[in-house]
Amino acid sequence: MKFALLFALNLVVDYFLLLLTAKLFCRRPSFWRLGAGAFLGSLAVLLYLPPLVRLPLLPAIPITAAVMVMVTFRPLAWLEAAMLLGGLFLVSFMLAGFVLALFSTGIVNPAVYPWALCALCASCLLLYLLFGVLRPYLEERKKQTLWHVELSINWRGKEKMIHAFTDTGNRLRDPCSQYPVIITYYRSLEGLLPDIVFRHFASSDADPWAPLQEFEDYSLARSFTLVPYRGVNNGEGMLLGFKPDAVTAVKGNHRRPLGNRVVLGLIRHDFGPLAGYQALVPPELVEAEKTVKRGCLHEKAVVKLAD
Repeated sequence: MKFALLFALNLVVDYFLLLLTAKLFCRRPSFWRLGAGAFLGSLAVLLYLPPLVRLPLLPAIPITAAVMVMVTFRPLAWLEAAMLLGGLFLVSFMLAGFVLALFSTGIVNPAVYPWALCALCASCLLLYLLFGVLRPYLEERKKQTLWHVELSINWRGKEKMIHAFTDTGNRLRDPCSQYPVIITYYRSLEGLLPDIVFRHFASSDADPWAPLQEFEDYSLARSFTLVPYRGVNNGEGMLLGFKPDAVTAVKGNHRRPLGNRVVLGLIRHDFGPLAGYQALVPPELVEAEKTVKRGCLHEKAVVKLAD
């Protein structure tokens, strides 16, 4: 009876710990995976009790936690597995702190089993609700991290790499094609833009559409358009839109094509000396989602563009 009760109690606690770890890292393992991880963790606890085989406690704890993580969140890259293992220990310490706080107040008597069990369940519930409140913030931070990427711009056999960041306020679209507009500092495309365009943008007196009047090659003119915009303080104007042959999002060693149905809205001024990017990507263009395949971490880009 004692073993069955201890096993059931640890099963519930381990399930909540794995669930809280999943919420912390915005993961969504199935009920069965959470249950399998919790089952193995609870089974390992019984090995610490006499008359069963006694295992060395110090190495057994991290090994048991690692097995729980691998079973629940598999497949995993080594770095992600280490982060999830650290998260599991973090929520374990938080749960222990909640229970200890309830005991130290004197409201709950740890010597009385029903009260101790209630304190443990209440702590699990409080942590679950707390992580539920923080989850939208954690997911937004995850998206911002994934969206801080490099863009590979290809046009007429030339390639240019620029740093980009997602701007939730960027809702610009090309009025003719309805393609999303990536606001881009023109100097970041030096060597890719035609000389006539670069020269006009270098002059603060020239209108954005001035280069269009000097194009003699019709095929060259088709790569440009005009994009009206309205900014803060009722500022209105026109951006010269540049239509590249292909745009690719690059994150580490992974490349995800965004296609050629995008427009780069060229601006004269950069984003400030502290900004580490030269372009602002609209959030509707790319939604990044972490996926794991065959033990390697990948990022799946879902392109949402109007037909």
